[in-house]
Amino acid sequence: MTETNNDSLDSMRNEIENIAAGLEPHALYSLVATADVVNMYVDSSLREYGYDRTKFTVMYTLIAHGGGMTRTEISKRVYRSKQQITAVIDSLERDGLVRNQPIVGDRRVRMVAITRKALDLCRGSLSDRGRISDEAISCLKAEELTRLTAILRKIRKHLIKKVEELRLS
Repeated sequence: MTETNNDSLDSMRNEIENIAAGLEPHALYSLVATADVVNMYVDSSLREYGYDRTKFTVMYTLIAHGGGMTRTEISKRVYRSKQQITAVIDSLERDGLVRNQPIVGDRRVRMVAITRKALDLCRGSLSDRGRISDEAISCLKAEELTRLTAILRKIRKHLIKKVEELRLS
């Protein structure tokens, strides 16, 4: 019995070594790991406000687009599913940070509108938002930051097209 287990372990050990050899670091996985760490950093930094990154992103998106959007529009802008956006908006609405309004002439769709309370919260968080961003990228020189921003924008545009292609297929 012991010999069979050793043979099996040896066989698995060889297989593990073969698979591990193919796990060289790839840029995409490095980018994903970095995004995970950035998300943890931002969420931890925003914790003092009692809201996470997604909730702030929804509020800032509403502000950037005139104060009101449909859930579908928000979903597309913040790259989240409609189900995720519904949960976030429901939470923001319970907290008095957004409200749902009917759209004249279309009873099926409702407009999500920012409230004064959310505007005040976002205005108060602007300096922290800048500080969080500055701290996160403080290890980069100006030219590195410029290159990184351009590269990330290029990857984002490319992947948005790929996601759309996958949805259509």
